[in-house]
Parts: sequence; structure tokens; C-alpha cells
Amino acid sequence: MTGMVVMKNKGFLYIFVIPVLITLYGFFQLYRMNDGVSPSDYGYDYNEMALRHFLSTIGLISSLLSLFISGAAMALCRYSTTVARKSQNTLVIMFNRCRKVFPFMMLGQIVFCGLSIIFYAFSEIAWIVSAFEMDTGSYKLLTLIGMGVLGVLWILIKSLINIKNCFAMFQPTPSLVIGHNVSEQQAAGLWQWVRELAAKINAVIPDNIVVGMEECFYVTANSVQLVDGEHLTGNTLYFPVTYARFMSEDEIAAVVGHELGHFTGQDTQYSLRFTPLYSGLQNSLEQVAIKAMGNSWIDNIVIYPALYIGNYFLKNLDETVNYWSRIREHAADAVGAKASSEQAFSSALLRICALSDDISQQIHRLYQGKFNDPDLAATVFEALKSRETIDAKAQLENSTIHPLDSHPPTSLRIAALNVQVDDALLIQASRPVSEHDYHNMDKWFADPQGLCQQLTQALKKELGEQGEQIRKELEAVSQIVAPEETLTFRLGKKNVWFMGGFAMVLFIIAAWVTSLIFSGPGAAGSTQVKVAAWTAGFSLFFALASVAMYRKTLQPLFTLSNDSILSVQLNKPVMLVDIEDISMRVIQSNCYLDLIMREDAELPISLLGRFSRSIAVVTKKHKITMIIAGTLLKEGCNEKISFDELYELLAKYLQAAHARRVLIELNS
Repeated sequence: MTGMVVMKNKGFLYIFVIPVLITLYGFFQLYRMNDGVSPSDYGYDYNEMALRHFLSTIGLISSLLSLFISGAAMALCRYSTTVARKSQNTLVIMFNRCRKVFPFMMLGQIVFCGLSIIFYAFSEIAWIVSAFEMDTGSYKLLTLIGMGVLGVLWILIKSLINIKNCFAMFQPTPSLVIGHNVSEQQAAGLWQWVRELAAKINAVIPDNIVVGMEECFYVTANSVQLVDGEHLTGNTLYFPVTYARFMSEDEIAAVVGHELGHFTGQDTQYSLRFTPLYSGLQNSLEQVAIKAMGNSWIDNIVIYPALYIGNYFLKNLDETVNYWSRIREHAADAVGAKASSEQAFSSALLRICALSDDISQQIHRLYQGKFNDPDLAATVFEALKSRETIDAKAQLENSTIHPLDSHPPTSLRIAALNVQVDDALLIQASRPVSEHDYHNMDKWFADPQGLCQQLTQALKKELGEQGEQIRKELEAVSQIVAPEETLTFRLGKKNVWFMGGFAMVLFIIAAWVTSLIFSGPGAAGSTQVKVAAWTAGFSLFFALASVAMYRKTLQPLFTLSNDSILSVQLNKPVMLVDIEDISMRVIQSNCYLDLIMREDAELPISLLGRFSRSIAVVTKKHKITMIIAGTLLKEGCNEKISFDELYELLAKYLQAAHARRVLIELNS
């Protein structure tokens, strides 16, 4: 469950509706002071009225400015993303313009939204002081309002102190990489080969070549922070020996040519100036959204409109970025084919996809702390050597992995090069690993075996530490729910009494009207008969509804254990690890709790009819909805639990269950 999910559902509410409501409240305050009543009629002092008017006016101006910023931000987003479709260069220009303007918009949104609430609250305090005789109740009310004002003021100060985050979101952040920056002395052959390849395709020669084992081939213009402490700037080519060991020189040339192709023509500026910032912005907004999930509602009112402005910008930009991403990937594919051949590039794509699972399995062992071999590439080679072929055909609809970008399916990329997926291509891509390919790249390095062992040890150390840290965190989360802990919930009788009482009132009215009809002189009027009939009908309806609700309270709604949700209304338990996310909507006194299930999870079957169930299985949306009408009680102690407490409890059980699942996978 992430902050972004929540943000997508409530973005418009926070960007516009909240500022609009705050603005309307300002108009309401001014209307109360200008309703035609003289201050003397209520004994107001003119100076006090002027003070209230001043405070409300300043608050209204602040909220109007907040609303203006929301509208201006959305208009700028729409305009920028529309214009950015003209060219990649235009996208870079518009993004740079927005990244300079949006931090100030986010800052202004926080400041003006917070100030408007503070001034409105001070205006209300001035009204209470002037309109009422001060007694104990008045002082309590003033204290509550004052505490609210101080709370908003503190949030505003805290937001201003941390406002640098608004600016940091739009600045590039270094990429953390596990690898070794090879020098000319360590890899003279590789540097010479890359220079010749760059000259062949008229591409920019990278400033750095980082040799690693964890990722696939990629280039970046972002600054790179190596785990050994070295900081790299300029264009960096990441060269993975784990993949290069099992590819021909022509295939390697095609893939490296594709990556260097991102530093040709318009794509140069796109890669240099846009991709690093865009990637950093995505990560920053995601982290801020996650941190904001624990904030109070008053925090959300002040901070969230600014946060959602950034999210709205990113969401609209995504469509344009994906549009250009497809174009630039196909253009870079053409450059890669030029560096070698269309056939070699197509074979390389299929082979990389086929190799990724085997390489990932060994890296997974590093996370587990179970990898003890000196050379990761050699271990992968030994694991693959016994196979007659590598299944490349199964990879046609898969995509090559990339740490900073996304790629189209391999079949579409091959088709764009006008290459037929025939037996010759599949045989080439599926060929078994060979000593020739494995040692082909040795000529590029001064000490290839020593380098691979050095990289393996660095990767083992870093991933081992990461794995141990992750394992400790998962163990802590998994233990927040005891294995034997179970909670059973049932619906309260609040709505039963309400419906039953309402039915009784209607029945009494119907009986009274009926008695008037029969006791009055002459024939009963048609209106009286209709009133009696309709009232009696509604009385019967609410009586039946109260009976149905009462029957629902006789049995538990569901039982929550450390691994499942069990209900008599479903044919089987709902496993917590099958739940991807939960969301909650509260309408009046009813709660609608949605359990969003994994796509591959088998849904249970509802055992009750549509009008008698409280748990609905929505097959089309692959979710289960709990409808909690009225109050919810913990069985045994009959303790009432609020909807927010229920949500937090389910979230806690869900986190613990998923943590246990990941721990099992790590230890398997």
C-alpha cells in the first residue's frame, strides 16, 4: 500500500475542493458581518468588528491566492504536457521551466492555505470574545480554537522548515551503483572498443565505464555514487560482465550501441537534462507521499494540496514521457542495429531476457547470504553449461530490464527493425553457453578474473548487508501480530434500534391516523386514507429492515487471524497474502471496506443473497467489499471499534502477513 494509490484517488479533492471550501468559509464569515445588522444591535464594539473584518479579509485573500495557485498549476501542467509532444527538446524545455516554477507554487500553496485557516480561526476567536459573556464554557471553546490555531501554525512553520523538500524534488539525485569504475589501465581494450563503436554511430563517448554484475546494460547522464565512495559525473556506461560473458561480440556491440544511441541527436539533451530529473522526481514524490500518510487531517489540509500539485504534474507528464520513450527506444534500437546488425541486436534482446532469470536467482542467493563462490559470472556459467539450449522463444513478449527506463516488449522492438522471428534467429539466441563467449571479453581487461572476483566480493558484501537489514526489518514487522492472535467482530445493534424505533413511530402515527378515520364523523377523506396507508407501509418496511439487521448481529461478521479473514458469509477464508491493498470509504455512518485482491488470487464465493449479505465479492474488479452498517464490536468484550481503528488493524495484520511471506521467500 503506497501513498500514490491514495493520491490518485483524492488528487482533485485536495487540489481544488479543499481550497474552494476554505474560500467559501471566508465569504461566509464576511457575510455574517455584513448581513445588515448594526454592531450596536449586538453590543459589538466597532473596533472589534473592524478587527474581525480585517482578519477575515486577509484569510479570504490568502485562500483565494491558494485557489489561484491550484488553477494556475493545473493550467501550466496541461499546457506544458500538450506543447511537449512537439519534440523531445520542447519536452526538456517545458520540464525545466516547470521544475523552476513548481517549487514556488508548492511553497505558496502551503503558506496561503495555512494562513487562511489561521486568520479565519482568529476571526472566530474575536467574534466569541465580543459576542458572548465569558464564562467557563466560552473559555473552553476559546482554548480549543486556540489549540487548533497553534496546531496549524506549527504545521505551517514545520512545512516552511522542510520546504526545501519541494525544491529538492525537482533536483537530480545521484544513482547508487554497486560496481567498479574501470580506468584505461584496467580496461584499455574495452575503452578502445567503446571509442571505435561510438565513432561508428556518431555518438558521444562516455566519461565513465562502470563494470558491474547486478544490473543490465544502461547509460546515464545522472551523477553516480558508487558504494565504495567514488562519485562520478558526466555520461556513464554501465557494463555488466554477468550478461556480457554469455553474448557474442556482435551482440554486445549492438546492445552497447543502443545505449550510446541515447547520446546522439536530440536524445542527447533528453538523456542529459531530463531523464535523471524525471526519475528523481518520481522517487521523491513517492517517498513524500508515503511519509504523509501518517499525518493528521489538519496536516493534510495544509500540506496535501501542495503535494498533489506535484503529483498532478507528474501524472500528466507520464503520458508525454511514455510517448517519447517509445519513439526514442525505437530510434536507439536502430542505432544499435547500425553498430552491429539487426540480426545481432534482435538475438541480443532475446538472449538478455532469457539470461535474466538465472542471473537473478544467483543474486537472490547473495541477498540470502547463501552465495559462497568467488565469481558470480563463473557460477552462472556452470549452472547454464549443462543446458542444451536457452529458451529464447518464450521471451518474445517480455521486456529487457532497465533501472531508469522502461522498454517495449521484445517482439515489438524486433518487428520495428523488420527482422523475422524465424528459426535462424531463435537458434542464434537460444544457443548454449560456450567457452568462446565466456572468454570473449577477456581481451578487454587487464585482469578479467580478478575483476570478476573483486566485483563478486563487493556485491556479496553490499547485498548481504542489505539482505540482513531487510530481514531484520521484516522480522520486526512480522512480529507485530502474534501467531495465536485472533479477533472476531460482529455488527452492533445501533442501527437495529434506530430502524425499529423509527418503525414504531411510524406505526403509532399510522394507528393514530386510522383511529381518526374511524372515529371522525362522516366518510374518511382520501388524503387521510393515503397517509395511513403510506405510513403503515413504511412502518412495515423499516420493521422488516430492523429484523434483517438484527439477524446479521446474531453471528460474527468476520474473524481476523494472523494469516486470513474468515467469515460465515464466504465459502473459504481470504488469505491475507492474497490482498494487495485495502481502501475505505465512510458514507454517513456506514463503512465500505475494499480488499483489493491479487490478480492471480482465487476469489471466494458469497454464500448469502444480495440483500442479506454484508460481504460482497466483486468479481469484475477483483475485490471483496465489507459493508459495515452502524457500529462494529469486538466479540467477547463488546468493545466498540471505530472505522479508522479497523483500517489500521487490518493494515497491521496485512503488513505482518506479507512480511512473513517475504521472509519465507528469502529463506527458501
